[in-house]
Amino acid sequence: MDLVDEINLFRRLHQSSDVSPSENLDKKAGAWAQQLAAEGAEKIDPNSTYGQLVCSHHAGNDLAKACAVKWYSAIKFFDWADPKLTVKSSPFTQLVWKTSTRVGVGIAKAAGGSKRQNIGGNYFIVAFFDPAQSDEDNIKENVLPAAGNLHSALLSFMTFYRHSVLRPTKGSLSGVYSAPCEPSSNKTREFLTILVVYIKYHVPPSILYQSSNPLACLYATVQN
Repeated sequence: MDLVDEINLFRRLHQSSDVSPSENLDKKAGAWAQQLAAEGAEKIDPNSTYGQLVCSHHAGNDLAKACAVKWYSAIKFFDWADPKLTVKSSPFTQLVWKTSTRVGVGIAKAAGGSKRQNIGGNYFIVAFFDPAQSDEDNIKENVLPAAGNLHSALLSFMTFYRHSVLRPTKGSLSGVYSAPCEPSSNKTREFLTILVVYIKYHVPPSILYQSSNPLACLYATVQN
C-alpha cells in the first residue's frame, strides 16, 4: 500500500514538500490502527501529539488511494477567505500542512464483519504526521492554494490528450461521453486521480456539466 506516495501527490499539488517515511511513526501508527480495528471505530488518539489521519475502507479496493482522496476531499470545508483549523477541514489541512516533514503509516484488519459505530470498511488505516498542524502556526503559510491556474491547465490537458490518453465511449453523459474512460497507463491514472478530486471540489457544477466540457469524461470515471 503506497499511502506515502499518495499523500505526497496531494502535498505537491498544494506546494508542500514530500513527507519522509518514519519507522518510529510507522510503529505508533500501526499500534493505533490495531486498537481502532479492535474497537471498530474511527477516531484519533487524544494522547498523541502527532498529526493524525484515520480512514476505514473495504478490502479489495485501492486502500491508499481511497483514503488519500477521502482526506483531500475535506478541502470543500476549508474557507480560503477566512482560513482556520476546523474539525471538518482538518483531514485536508493536515494532509497538505507545509511544515510536516515525517509520516508513519499503519494498517489493521477489523475482526469479523461487525458493523459498529463509525466503521466504513474492513481495514483501518492511520497516518501520523510530525510535526502536526497547529493553531499556533500561520495557517496561510502552511495551507497553500493549488499552484497555478489549474482549471485552465486541466482543460488544456484534457482537450489535448482526451483521444490519446483516455479511451472514451460515446454515450449519454453530458451528451458527449459516458464511463468507462480508461486511462492508458498507471502514471496517467495517478495524475488523473488528483485532477478528478481537484475538479470535483474546485470547479462549479455549472461549468463541469457543460456538454462541451472535455472534463465530463474524466469526472465520470469516479462516479462509478
